[in-house]
Amino acid sequence: RTPMGALRQQFLANKSLTTLPMPGVLPPWVKSDSVFEIVPHQVQRDIEQLEYLIQRGVLPESLNQYVADTALPEYRRMLRIARLVVDERSDVYFYTHPQVELAVFFGLQKRALHLHAGDRVEGGAINPDVGLEALQDAFLSKEHRLQVIDDFFRPEALHQLRDFLLESTIWTEVKFGHVGAYLEDGFASPLVSQIDQELRAKLPRVIGDLELESAWAYMYDGSLGGISTHADDAQVQINFWITPTEANLGF
Repeated sequence: RTPMGALRQQFLANKSLTTLPMPGVLPPWVKSDSVFEIVPHQVQRDIEQLEYLIQRGVLPESLNQYVADTALPEYRRMLRIARLVVDERSDVYFYTHPQVELAVFFGLQKRALHLHAGDRVEGGAINPDVGLEALQDAFLSKEHRLQVIDDFFRPEALHQLRDFLLESTIWTEVKFGHVGAYLEDGFASPLVSQIDQELRAKLPRVIGDLELESAWAYMYDGSLGGISTHADDAQVQINFWITPTEANLGF
């Protein structure tokens, strides 16, 4: 088993739902003295993802019915409450103990309700038409090393990566205006592992024998802005922007 495969299995072992939380009864994994951070933009995003899963028809019929009839009503109720508490703002938060009246909402927090397989793609993930030798030459020749590449992934890999991220309920880290998913919390997948392996094989002069220290994905609320200009602590950092062009209202 690969390290990333082990992370995925550990996530499933710790966060899978053996039973679905039911209305009016806090499930055993939710302690009454626990403290939950409630952020309106995260609750709104979660609602949109649950609606998306129903629309896509990717859930088993019984789970699809549960999400539509049991989970979504509590999420929508929590969003209404949250907006009242924070005076209709989306970028602030509050803390609360779990409430029995919203047992389903609290029972589903940070749980693997649905995890897309995120399988590897046949034929490779990286677009073979990208000139990686020239890219490495250009990158290494610069004093301030930065390189931008369009169409880096093959379409099959790009669509698979988007589906994995849009469908998987792994977005548990909430920040200002966005949510995050990390390797140890569900982001690890066969496809992410494939991308890591291909990057090492195809960019040997840039990556060399450096270890993959971390990988994550962020999803943004477009109305709240994004992360400001910054640099992460890394010898080599690779970022992928995979939002469809048609979603860019300024394009």
